[in-house]
Amino acid sequence: MTNSRFVLVGLGVAAASLLASCSTCGSIQASDYDQSCSTASNCVAVAEGDSCEGLFCVDCANAAINVSAQAEYEANLKSIGGATGICPCPSGPTVICDAGVCSLN
Repeated sequence: MTNSRFVLVGLGVAAASLLASCSTCGSIQASDYDQSCSTASNCVAVAEGDSCEGLFCVDCANAAINVSAQAEYEANLKSIGGATGICPCPSGPTVICDAGVCSLN
């Protein structure tokens, strides 16, 4: 009986740790940053997603923002916590300026 109490207490601690880590996760969206452009050179590819919903691959570009917003984006990316990581991603899409908005092709 004593061993089962330790297992239950251990599971409780693990569950509390998981809940605590979930409360520190978050999302990052390209639309929260400047996406204006006049040429493709004004744009940089970024990853957007939610670190609360499984592994968020920060190196897999799926959106674009203005290069002037890159430092703010990177600082915010570091602060979202949760399950972020480097993943083997296929070569990224091409960054374009589409009607004044940074996009991917």
